[in-house]
Amino acid sequence: DPHHTYEIAWTFLISMICEKIEKKQHWLRIHALGLSHPQGRVVYLAPSGGGKSFLAAQAMQNQGRILSDEILWTDGKRFYPFPLRIALKNDSCEKLKLTSERKFSRKFFESKNLFSFESHSISPAMETQIVFLGSQGRNFSLKPADIIDRLQFYWLASLGLGLPQMREFMIRGENLLWLPRLFLRRLFLSLKLLHSTPFWTLSLEKNSSRNFEKLMYWMKNSFKI
Repeated sequence: DPHHTYEIAWTFLISMICEKIEKKQHWLRIHALGLSHPQGRVVYLAPSGGGKSFLAAQAMQNQGRILSDEILWTDGKRFYPFPLRIALKNDSCEKLKLTSERKFSRKFFESKNLFSFESHSISPAMETQIVFLGSQGRNFSLKPADIIDRLQFYWLASLGLGLPQMREFMIRGENLLWLPRLFLRRLFLSLKLLHSTPFWTLSLEKNSSRNFEKLMYWMKNSFKI
């Protein structure tokens, strides 16, 4: 299956590139959307299928700029851009009236459509005003993250769950001496981020075009830009 082969090769390549960056820059890699908008600057962490790409596409259609909708880098205070591509399901493309640049099928999941980032839609490095720990539910809701939410972020960010980098703990045998240092650095940077930035939980309505509108309304009434 050429589509499946393409995804495996893509994942492996990105994993190797990110490993080199992480070693050289000593940054933390997280699976998240970084968004800069006239209403505010936010980071949204969510698992695959959590609505990051749809929210990113909506933002770019409404004066927003994106660091990435998949992999973000942070030194514990600032976030740095790593724009790759945006992958949207067919129904999302229809809602946003987007024409796919390339389609690919996935072995165990629904097919997706690929889109490139336009240069004007890429945000420079930023200090976020808030980090959202995301999920999808029946209703749009926001609340301050509790200690359990924060501990979960601390653990998952340190391990690298949700990213190609998780494989580095399992198959990169020649790097066993480096991995403990990597893990400790992730622990330190995760703790630094938790200390310096407000954390909230954000639940998005599934497949709703109103998520972006509601989020911008909340940001407008919460932030002083």
